[in-house]
Amino acid sequence: MQSAVLKGTQSGYEVILDESSSLEQINIDLKNLLNRLSENNLKKSENIKLNIRIGNRLFSQEQKIL
Repeated sequence: MQSAVLKGTQSGYEVILDESSSLEQINIDLKNLLNRLSENNLKKSENIKLNIRIGNRLFSQEQKIL
């Protein structure tokens, strides 16, 4: 299962992070996901709105910066 999943909504996109995945795996999957999203939207000159749902995971200040 992917640790970062993209879901389309009426107001933009929602990124759902798997709370049981490691931060390293989330980081890898999130970068890949955002790269694919960016490539698909290169032809469009619109901004992309993302909401990120982290579930019950608690991040330290250092992890939030990543």
